[in-house]
Amino acid sequence: MYYFDKDKIKNILIFMTDKHMGNFVVSLPAIISVVNYFNEKVKGIVIDESYKDIALAFFKQEKVVLYNLRKSRSKFGSVLSFLILLKKLKSVKPSLSIDFEGRTGGAFLSLLSGAKYKVGFKGGEKSYCYNIKISPNGYIHKSEFYLSIPQNLGIPLIKELHPKIREEWYNSLVAKLNEAGIIDFNNIVCIHPGAGKIYKKWPPQNFASLSDYLIDKGYSVILIGSHRDMEDISQIKSYMKNKAYDFCNKLSLGELMALFKNSKLYIGNDSGPMHLAALFDVPIIALFGSADEKRWKPLGEKVNVLKSSERCEKCRGKDCEKDFRCITSISTEEVINKIGLN
Repeated sequence: MYYFDKDKIKNILIFMTDKHMGNFVVSLPAIISVVNYFNEKVKGIVIDESYKDIALAFFKQEKVVLYNLRKSRSKFGSVLSFLILLKKLKSVKPSLSIDFEGRTGGAFLSLLSGAKYKVGFKGGEKSYCYNIKISPNGYIHKSEFYLSIPQNLGIPLIKELHPKIREEWYNSLVAKLNEAGIIDFNNIVCIHPGAGKIYKKWPPQNFASLSDYLIDKGYSVILIGSHRDMEDISQIKSYMKNKAYDFCNKLSLGELMALFKNSKLYIGNDSGPMHLAALFDVPIIALFGSADEKRWKPLGEKVNVLKSSERCEKCRGKDCEKDFRCITSISTEEVINKIGLN
């Protein structure tokens, strides 16, 4: 356990530059715990630019610092962007930096920021960048993994989150839903059929059957996702007899959060949007294949995880010899029974 004299810590920088939405979302309790404890001493929360709206649901805009070196098309441009950001961070003159990611971006920015105390995870890719190294306690949920940093710094933990939906996000969402013909917001079911890995994807035919069932029951089914999910959603629609509302790649993250807040139910694979939806107390049916739900299940009291008993001891990922039975063997009937609408 490390203890700081709170009065001697002047300025603080927090780094969470992970490009994966799920990791950023489940790190929020840890980040919020630090921000709540030090308040105005936190001068910057450095995050991946893609997740600006998520950060703005919790933090003041002036505290959020955007990071995106991938935008540049050249190595020179990336280096230049890094140096410009570093100069901005060094001007804060931090006495404490905390890196929740542990990879190149946040670790190097933390190391070079000038902070006297540099906190990060022991055993991470760039753990040599820190002079205070935290060892998480065993194999735990990813959120608890991140919370081990404030816990070991003697910072009170905050696990109950209260995101705020901005009025412009809600108004923009309403306009888009109304334009699509959705007037009643009391029976919206969000379905996200995408995932970062093929072995996490429930079959499109199953999502189609499930969507038809829900529509027959009087629900408005909204299919969501990014541009990477367009092919999956196109397949689902081709198998359906009813009409689902296709909002794939049509919503900002702010609008998506407003949608989750006004949804009756969320159903989807193990993915970033699954974790994001869980922030809004919407009932969730999370479909898990080979991933360990003990480490990756979404946070919240209204979460139901469905998993198959057919799991390999050592998942080989994309070259699966068993046709991804760990996820494909979950039947539509099992999901319907879990929903409790039949």
